[in-house]
Amino acid sequence: TVRMNVAELDYFKNSYNVPDNKHHIVVFPNVPLFSCPYHDVLDSGKNYTACKIYTTYLAGAVNAFNAFFGAEHVLTFHVRRPTDLTGNGVAKDKNTDLLNEFMCYGTNVRGFRFNWHANTQLAIFRHRRLAMFWGSQNEQYWLADMMQAQDGSVTGNSARTNGTNFKAGSLQITEAASVKPFCLIGA
Repeated sequence: TVRMNVAELDYFKNSYNVPDNKHHIVVFPNVPLFSCPYHDVLDSGKNYTACKIYTTYLAGAVNAFNAFFGAEHVLTFHVRRPTDLTGNGVAKDKNTDLLNEFMCYGTNVRGFRFNWHANTQLAIFRHRRLAMFWGSQNEQYWLADMMQAQDGSVTGNSARTNGTNFKAGSLQITEAASVKPFCLIGA
């Protein structure tokens, strides 16, 4: 059974990310919505927005969130995502996206150092470090951070240390990992 975790209230409030500066709730599922590779070839060009997970697979997550909350409550948000490891980026309107290292850890861990919005770690992870693993303890989850042209950042059981913390690991982008995207819910 899929349940949604409330990660934070008004995470993107007072930023350019949410149209009309609407109040919103950041949610992500307690179990993976699906599993997929990050990309279908081993060289991504270090471009998250060109990878299959971003261009194709996340569309299934939008459908799941629309079915769960009703399409009228799933907000479109404006997010700037990296196109390479030098800090270049592109802004796109999205209904869902992957969590990134800043949202999970409050800083970058393995990926290239940048953050496209003022807020960092989501409240759920500040207070309950293992919240990413609720519902499924032995999975790796893709994050929206590229490490190299062949590797993406993941969090999951293999990245945990001594059962109390979790750290970002890496996985080749052609390997499958679980997907727990987030969306913004509002009125």
